[in-house]
This record gives sequence, C-alpha cells and structure tokens, in this order.
Amino acid sequence: MLKKWVWVTVLSVIGIVALGFGGWALIDHHQYSQLVDQPSDVKKWEADPRPLQSKSAAIKQIKAIGQSDPLEKRAATDAKLVVIPGLRGAWSINAKTKKAGFGNNWVPQGVTQSKDAIYMSLYDGNHKLNSIIVQVNKHNAKYNKTLILRSKSHVGGITYDIDHQRLLWSDDAAQTTGAGISYVSQREIDAYSAKATQQPIKSTRIELHLARRTSAIALYNNQLVFVKYGQNKKNRSILALPLNANGLPAPITMKQMKAWALELAPKFAGKTLDQEVNMVFKSLIQKKVINSYNNGWDRLQGIAIAKSG
Repeated sequence: MLKKWVWVTVLSVIGIVALGFGGWALIDHHQYSQLVDQPSDVKKWEADPRPLQSKSAAIKQIKAIGQSDPLEKRAATDAKLVVIPGLRGAWSINAKTKKAGFGNNWVPQGVTQSKDAIYMSLYDGNHKLNSIIVQVNKHNAKYNKTLILRSKSHVGGITYDIDHQRLLWSDDAAQTTGAGISYVSQREIDAYSAKATQQPIKSTRIELHLARRTSAIALYNNQLVFVKYGQNKKNRSILALPLNANGLPAPITMKQMKAWALELAPKFAGKTLDQEVNMVFKSLIQKKVINSYNNGWDRLQGIAIAKSG
C-alpha cells in the first residue's frame, strides 16, 4: 500500500513538472510568435519597420547599464533611438533559387551613415537568404528601402565614403576567394528598387585575399582600415591598405599571396609562427601593399577612427 502511494506521489510530481514546463514552453512560443513576422505580415521586397520592444523598455535597459563617466551617462539618457528594420522579418532573395524569400531570423552587423541616411547591414541567421542593407532616413528615422546584396556574406563591416558618395561593405567568400569588399554609388542606391528589379543591387567586388573574413571596415586618411577576423588569435589583426586616386584599394588575389609567400619561404626555416607572420607583413609594407599592421583583440567587431587619428 505504501509502495503504491509512493508511486502515485512520484507520478503526480512528474505530471506537475511536465505541465509546468509545457505551460512555460507555450507561453514562450506565444511571446516569440508575437515578435516575429510571417511573409503575409510584411510587404514583399520590404523590411518590417516595427521595433521588437517599446521605446520606454529600450531606454530602461540602456539606463540599467552601469555608466561611471558623466558623458557616458548623458549619452545613455539623451541618445536618440533608431529602429533596425527587419528584426521582425524582411524579404530578400533565396541564394539557391534566386527567387524572393522571406526571413525572420535576421542578424544585425554594422551601421554607417551618409549625409541623409543611416545604413544597417544584416545577414540571414538561417543562411538561406542573401544579406541585406536597410536604409533609414536620417532626418525622420523612418525606414526607406532595402538593398538586397549579391551574397550571403555576414557583412560585418560597412562604411560610407562621403568624398566619393558610395557605400562599401565587407563581402567575404571565405571558401573561395577569401575576404573582400563590395561597393555601390549613391546614384545606384537612389535608383534601386528591389520590387522593380527583383534582383540584388548591382555592385563591384574587390578581392582582398589578406584574410578569409573581415569583421569591420573604416576609411581614414586615404586608407581602408579593416579588422581581420579569425578563430585563431594569431590570425586577428588590424590592417591599413592604401587607396588609389579613385578612393579604392587595389585587389589582392590568392595568386599574388602565394607568390609573395614563396619569396619568403626560404627565410622561414627555424622561425616561430609569430616571427613568420611579422616577416610576411613587414614584406607587404615594403611592397606598399599595406601601410600598417597591428595585432587584434578577441571579439573585435567594430572600428571607428577619429579625425585626429
């Protein structure tokens, strides 16, 4: 009799726990479903401009971050908020079928601005859709349009060239040609309509086979500065490349890199990996392929350079 009572008690507890977890899962699923869109919720070829949370909730979270410096406190309190369009859902193009595709797992990566617009890059967390850049009006903070890119690159870096009126972004192809950047003129951006063309925006890619991936890019003093990303700490670095008269870096191909490596190979005997890396970059500086090289840091995802350097 006692044994039966014990089993009844155990089964009852298990049932209560199961119901509790089940109820929690249903609530969690319901809350999640309220945040993400279905294809019918968003106009085709556009991004949902609605925020994931209210302005008051966002400000509350910002204020909760510990700020010791008065300037930081003021920035946290007085900062103007801009919604990242597409976090609930956005249209793009399926990389395989080349047809319109909808995603609700977009991951924001970089942000930059021109005189009149803010640009934010996002990639598809499900790795099926081409990456996108959303354009927001700088004066009223309203979503304007989506620029659909030609690849699924993570678009970790994005910057705007005020002097040459063009947008540049990281366009890495790690499995083939390695790191690279793509760019498009402001004229092309203004004329582009994803709805009208149903194609990615036309852009030009420059191969930069100094790395497999980049996590940030910036323009400074006629140089392209980019963060070389790598899982191995020794592969992380910050490089500065000279720009030509058109404000662009020269392509660096795999063939060139192999040729330069063969030149140095006889000198690698007895050297450590760190010494080899330093020799390579010193040689690239002497060849004027790059202007400078510095070690990177763990999880270095963004970069900004003041006018003073």
